[in-house]
Parts: sequence; C-alpha cells; structure tokens
Amino acid sequence: MASQPSRLPRSRGWSIALAALGALAGLLGGFLLYARQEIFDPDSLAERSRTALGDERTRLAIAQPIVDGIVDSGSAELVNARPLVESIVVSALGTPPAKAAFAEAVRSLDAKLANRSPNTLLLNLTDATVIAAKALEALNPAVRKSLPKEVDDVKTAILESRITITPLRWVHEVDLFGIVLPFAALLLLALSVVVAPIRRTAVQRAAIAVAIAAVVGLVVLIAGKALALGRIADPLYEDAASAAWDAVLGGLGEWTIGIGLLALLLAAAARFDDGEVDPLRPLGRAAELARRHPRRPVLGVLRGVGIGLVGLLFVVEPELSLRLLAVAAGAWLIYVAIIEVLAIIAPVVPAGESRVAGRRVVPLRLAGIGAVVAGAVVVALAVGSDKRSQARPPGPPEACNGYPQLCGKRIDQVTIPATHNSMSAAAEAGWFLPNQRYGIVRQLDDGIRGLLIDTHYGTPRGGAGAERDFGGVITDLAKEGKTRQEVVAELGEDTVERAEDLIGRLAFGESPRGEARPYLCHVLCELGATRLDTALGKIETWLRTHPDEFLAIVIEDYVSPEETAQAFQRAGLVRYAYTPPAPGTVPPTLGQLIERDRRLLVLAEHDGGGTKFPWYGQAFDLFQETPYTFNGIDAISGRQSCRENRGSSGNPLFQINNWIEKVPRDPGLQGEINAFDVLRERAATCRRVRGMDPNLIAVDYYNEGDVVAVAKSLNGIPIDEEPRVRTVR
Repeated sequence: MASQPSRLPRSRGWSIALAALGALAGLLGGFLLYARQEIFDPDSLAERSRTALGDERTRLAIAQPIVDGIVDSGSAELVNARPLVESIVVSALGTPPAKAAFAEAVRSLDAKLANRSPNTLLLNLTDATVIAAKALEALNPAVRKSLPKEVDDVKTAILESRITITPLRWVHEVDLFGIVLPFAALLLLALSVVVAPIRRTAVQRAAIAVAIAAVVGLVVLIAGKALALGRIADPLYEDAASAAWDAVLGGLGEWTIGIGLLALLLAAAARFDDGEVDPLRPLGRAAELARRHPRRPVLGVLRGVGIGLVGLLFVVEPELSLRLLAVAAGAWLIYVAIIEVLAIIAPVVPAGESRVAGRRVVPLRLAGIGAVVAGAVVVALAVGSDKRSQARPPGPPEACNGYPQLCGKRIDQVTIPATHNSMSAAAEAGWFLPNQRYGIVRQLDDGIRGLLIDTHYGTPRGGAGAERDFGGVITDLAKEGKTRQEVVAELGEDTVERAEDLIGRLAFGESPRGEARPYLCHVLCELGATRLDTALGKIETWLRTHPDEFLAIVIEDYVSPEETAQAFQRAGLVRYAYTPPAPGTVPPTLGQLIERDRRLLVLAEHDGGGTKFPWYGQAFDLFQETPYTFNGIDAISGRQSCRENRGSSGNPLFQINNWIEKVPRDPGLQGEINAFDVLRERAATCRRVRGMDPNLIAVDYYNEGDVVAVAKSLNGIPIDEEPRVRTVR
C-alpha cells in the first residue's frame, strides 16, 4: 500500500504526456492526411481547381495575361476597350469547357508531382485563350475588326501566361505520414485514457488537448493565409490567391473546426455528466426554463422579444431554421452517444475514492496553457509578418533616382520623367479610354518618377471590387459642382455619349446614394476608378522598398485638402513628404532630401493644404508649364507648343506637357511624339523659348517612345548607363 500514492501521480503524468503527444500527432497527421487525400490525389485536386476557377476572383487574375495578349495583338481600339475585353474573357473562363480543360490540366500534374520533377511545373492556359478569342468574335463589328487576324497569334502571345506550381519534393513522405500519424494519434490518445488512474478525467483531458490542437491548427491556417497573401503586392492577385486558398484548404479549416467542436462536446460530457444516462433530461430542463417567467419586467420584455425573433427567423428563413434545428439535433445526438460510451469505458468515480478524484484542475491548466500557446502563435506570426521598415536605412545614397550624378543636383536642376493621368492604365481594373498601358507600380519600376493624377468623389454601386464593373463607381458630380457642359468640354460630346451608352445616364445635378469616397478618376469615375487609399498604399510600399528614390506627385484635385491629407496620412506617406522652402531660398540637393527621407513632393493644382498641411503645396506656385490641349502632331511641335500656360514665369520649376488630346487615345500616335529624337528636340525648343530646362516631362503611353531616355539625356547621363536602384525588404 505504501507504493500506491507514488504510482498514481506517475500514471497521471504519463496520461498527460500521452494526451499532449496524441493531440500533436493528430494535428500534424490530420493536415498530412488532408494533403494526401485532397491535394495530392489528382481527381480531388482537379475538382478543387474547378471550384477555384468558379470564383470570379481567380478568373480575373488568370484573365489578365490572356487579355494582355489579345489587346497587344490587336489595334489601339482594343486598349481603349480593355475592360470590355476582360469581362468577356472572365465570362469565357467560367464556362464548363474552360473549367473542364483547367481541371484536366491540373489532373495531369499528378504524375510530375509524384515523380518529384526538379523542374518548375507549368500549367498552360492556351485552351482558355482559344475560348476567349472565340467569345470575342461575338463583339460588335467595330471591335471585331480590331481583333487579331489569327487566333494563333493570340495563342502565341499567351504562351508566356502560365500558373507556376513549385514541385513538392516530399510527396511520398506525405503519403506515408498521412496514414501513420492519424493512427498513431488515436493510439496515443487511447493509451492516455488507459494508463490514467481515473479514465473519465483522462477522457476530459484528452478531449481538451485535441480541442487545443484544433485551435492551434485553425490559428496556423488563418495566419498562414495572412502571411501568404501579405507577400502579394497586387490586390487582384491577392484576391485570386485568397480564392485559391479557400478552394484548396477551405475544407481543412472546416474539418479542423468540426473536430475541435466534437472534442469540446466530449470534454463537456466527461466533465458534467453524473453517470446517469437520460437523453431527455436536458430537454425537460429546457422546457422548465421556457415555462418560467422572469420576475423583473425588463427581463420579461427581453424574453418575449427573443422568442419573437426566433419565431420571425422561422417565418422569414424557414430553410435556415430547419438547418439550424438539424445541426442542434445532430449535436445533441452526438452528445448522448458520447455519454453512453463514457458510461461504459470511463464510468464516474465517486468522490473520495481516489486522491486524484478531486484534482480536476489539471484539464483546466491544460486548457490555459493551450490558450497561451495559441496566443503566442498568433503574436509571433503577426510580428513576423509585419516587416515594414519604419525609416530609411541610414547614410547618404550612392545613387539618386538610379544615378550618382543626380545626388549633387537640386530639384530645379533635374529632369524627371512623368506620366499624365498615371492612374488611367489599361492594365488596371476597369479603365476605359486609358492614358497609360501599365499601372503606377509598373511605371515606377520602369523609371517614371513623376505622377500626374486626378482625384474625384465617387460612390460605389456595389460592394468590394465595384470599380471593376462597368460604371461600378458613380461620380458625385453634384458634390464637385460640375455640369454636363463642363464634362463635355473636358472629354468631348462623343465620349460623354459613349459613356452614357455604356453605363447609363450620368448623375448631373444629383448626388448618388451612398457615401462619397475619394477615388482616382479622369473626369468620370464611371469610365475608370481606383480607390485613392489603394493607390497611395501601393506608392508607399514602393517608396519604402526603394529608399534612394525621389518622387513628385501633382494632383488635379476635386477632393478637399483635408480628405486628401487624411488619405496620405493613412497610407503612411506624410513622413516622406517634402515641404518646399520659401521663395528665394536655395533648395536642398536630391541626395540631401533622400538622406533625410523627405523623398516625396506633393502638389495640388487647385487647393493645397495651406498652413494646415504645408507639405501639400500649390503646384503652380512652384511650376510653370506649356499648353496641354494639342490636337495633332503639328500642334505639339515648334515654338508655339512651348508658350506660357499656367504658372508664373518666375516660378522655379518647368513642366512640359507632351500628349495629344484625342479620344479614344492612340498609343501609336503617342509613341511618335515620345520618340527620343522628337521629344529631345521639343525639350530643346522649349528651353530656347522659356529659358529653362524642363524639370518634369509628362507623357501619355510612356512605354511608347523614350521619355525615360530623354530625361536621362537632359540630366547629362550617358544613354547606355544602367540605373542603380537599391531595394530593401
């Protein structure tokens, strides 16, 4: 008898250890079993890929290179109608033939995965391209003439469009451990009950351990998704990755939640059951509670309201109500079954028969430890995912805007290549009649350092992603105080009529329903819109990861200075903002500004920030410019193209506007005036006329022609010298 007290604690210790190991093995084994059955099984993976393609977010991402190939293989008209082409391709990718082809291609990957091929696996989307091209043939005759003559031309252009899947080199290990670990988990959990002094307590302990493992697994899935999506800069591809994650791993999350809830039912049964099996006893208790009326009138009113809401749910959502009843009934039957089994394998031990009978604190301690572990996992993953540097790396830059020669020059001594209506890009979501081929981030990557953008008030018609739809954002023309005549003066009657044919009547003189938000739009948000917050967030990310670059942003502002400044503050851009010195003061050099991390010049054409936001200055207190309403090549050449326009002739900075106001815009025509010799000659002409070298050269379709090379030449940098752009992560 003397050895009995020491044996029981030791057995309890083994039981706890086995329960913890069993829960851990169950977590790992469950994940690997899911991977074995749902990811590495070709039929299951093909079906999940079909599900992913059924999500519009996935189709939008897949459609981008397909649409690019169609647009690039066609005429300029297709660039102006890219959103329409995109909508047709996205619809085509959602058809049964496209889904079947996609699923079959995914299924064919299984052999390569099983063979652990060392090469990157490529999934070609040529079949989807053919379907999309055929769908485009149904367009109106004007657009049909703009299509490539041969579908093969499109297919050739799209062969570079592929989804890349990195081969998993441990496929066979998943096959093995996906079977072994779940069985090992069950064995360990069973042993944790068998060796315990009190089996009912051990069952409760094992169930809590499994529930904790389920919570940890769910946290890992949620945090893993956040980490994976956090590495994707483009919101479009982030949405697609989210849809793909949900399609492939959504079932794992559901199973994890289900097992966790089942474990909690088991723990509850082990903890609260007194050993008497009476399936109807809780129902009797519930009926008794339902008959009991509260003494306090307030509680009585709340009780009546609650009963009424339940009744309303049954009336309004009968199918949902039945499903909820079915779930509750199923959960109750599982609970009763657990009680039945526990009564046999782990009967209740009367209090006082064992020293450890009253030590129920162990499961509670285990639950507390598990909660701490889960919280630590969340915190660690959150901290690990926030890699944003709070300041530029110290020290002077070796190269400024890519070149050491610029570091010693002031802003008024440097020529910056810029884009006009930078946000209006064919590659961005929902932009009709664009001014640029690629979006702002690509422009910055390609050497553009000046952005001319327009802000407007818009109201989304739908939910998230409304700006992708035709007329998805409605311009609040009443808030901006604009009339139809003013819009026609900016865009032309034909363009306004086209817009109304496409999206319906424009809301002149009345504010649309809903809250107006700041958007980047060109005159009409119905023809293209990007949330201001979204665009500024991308610019902040680019600036943060390119610490030796200086940018200038000029805003044609129809949004108040307060709301504009708030958007810059939310994006984290204000800490980069440079406040120009008073007139007559010598400005710092580009190198000095970059070293101080004041690498962003923000100016408004209409209403700057004044003394409240001194970094948000008035553009034409600093700049003088050329005209910008050129209707042809002849008008944009010669001395007359350099005459004075906005801004005083005494302003220190000079802007050349180099685009043709033709709607729809013609990339080829823009390429002619952006050609190196043509643009360089115009800059020389304007220098003779205005007595200043240009500090900003703004163009449409910057990728057509050589505006970056022209700026390099004007800065005295050899044309063949490669830029040295430092990046940090």
